[in-house]
Amino acid sequence: MPSGRIAILGCTDYLPDVARFEVPEGFVLVRASRTNLANARQPGEEGSEAPEAVERVHLQIWPAPHAAPVVIKRWTPTG
Repeated sequence: MPSGRIAILGCTDYLPDVARFEVPEGFVLVRASRTNLANARQPGEEGSEAPEAVERVHLQIWPAPHAAPVVIKRWTPTG
């Protein structure tokens, strides 16, 4: 993170309007946790605006030495 700032956006977000946050400058580790994947609906799909149909993403960012990416757990849909 050379700038000390990060922009968080989805695939259809407009860059000038997205949320921006201060982060530590330099190397950082990022943990991305996602919940409610089994119940999440696609935008435009019936019921997609209901709170129980929204995927939630939690990002944690902290300073750390450079390290290779690691996937701790990968979700696989059932059925």
